[in-house]
Amino acid sequence: GRWQQGREHGAFASFGKDGRKLSESFYDGGQPIGTWLGWWEDGSKRSESIWVAGAEAGRWQRWHRNGKLAEQATWHNGQRQGELTRWYDSGVKREQGSYDHGQRQGTWQTFFPDGKPRAAGDYVADLKHGLWREWAPTRAATTVMHFRRGVLDGPWLRHHSNGKLAVGGTFAEGRRVGIWRWSNAAGALLRSQTYAAAEAVTPPLK
Repeated sequence: GRWQQGREHGAFASFGKDGRKLSESFYDGGQPIGTWLGWWEDGSKRSESIWVAGAEAGRWQRWHRNGKLAEQATWHNGQRQGELTRWYDSGVKREQGSYDHGQRQGTWQTFFPDGKPRAAGDYVADLKHGLWREWAPTRAATTVMHFRRGVLDGPWLRHHSNGKLAVGGTFAEGRRVGIWRWSNAAGALLRSQTYAAAEAVTPPLK
């Protein structure tokens, strides 16, 4: 490539110490264009992306060093649009969800390396909204919570691995309100506490 009036123009490339090409990119008057490619040091593909008039477009992909796909997403006019999927280097799915004009929208899911669910819920305009669930690695212990436009609002429940309630209470606009109860795995009440609406949650929930 070359420089025209202080801007990149044409094809550019980078190389490793052994002379292997590590990246290939294209510019037109300083704007990224065309298909960009990246490679790992062993020559296997690392990334592939598309640029149109300086903006991200089309399908973007990344690969792990072992050759397995790491991420696949779609862009339109510089914003993520449509489904995004990420994988662990084992090939197990790590995360899946959708974008609308650059914002997370609809159902999103994340997974542990063994493929078991880690978290699931919905986004509205890039904010968590409605029912969300989180699982422990064993999948037995779960946390159920409710959001309104990214803020905890509604019942919040955490269960022991045997399914019995460990912690239960309610949030209102991000604050604990009303009676909260803590119980052991046998279901016996350990303690309870009443929160006024003005009390914000500062310590982490345990």
